[in-house]
Amino acid sequence: MSMIVQRYRGLPRSARWLVWLLALVVAYFGLVERVLDFYAYWRAEGDRSEAGLVKLAEAGDIVKRAGNTALDGVKHFGGVDYPGDPNARVRVFNKAVTEILSKHSISGETSTTRTMPLTGNGPLVKKLPANFRIDRVTRVLEFEAEPDAIVKVIADLEQSPLVSTISNVQIMRQAEGRDQSSRHVHASITVETWVMAKKERSNR
Repeated sequence: MSMIVQRYRGLPRSARWLVWLLALVVAYFGLVERVLDFYAYWRAEGDRSEAGLVKLAEAGDIVKRAGNTALDGVKHFGGVDYPGDPNARVRVFNKAVTEILSKHSISGETSTTRTMPLTGNGPLVKKLPANFRIDRVTRVLEFEAEPDAIVKVIADLEQSPLVSTISNVQIMRQAEGRDQSSRHVHASITVETWVMAKKERSNR
């Protein structure tokens, strides 16, 4: 070591400056450059993490808004029961509809019922066992009442968990020649309940 120091001291001033310059270059590429690369890498990682946190926060806001919307929907329209056994569901569905009509003093109503398969391939269909399908049992209610009573009937039907959806509402004025002093109008309301039905086996 002392021999290197002696040789260094024996060099002219310009050569000594050159040695320092070379030492600085080696130190820069050997140490500083690595530190800068390391810093750049972690800065990029930090930017990616920050972007991920921003997206997560935005997603959280979206989920929160969607949750609030769903809660508002349940508050205004009520929950919906999962599709059940066709016979039992139709029986309690009809009973619930009749009770709602009676509650608002609706009498003289007529109705027609039919069953049809639910079309499409939505989330509900995907959760069914392979050998089941969803059937829509629709009941078209026809009656005459005052507008306020009809609105209350629709509201209660929406709140009933047995009513999967109200697919159609029509309000019409009284026909010519009827008692024009009456405030009654004609209502046609299509309510549905959804049931699980077994698929028919193919004859193969």
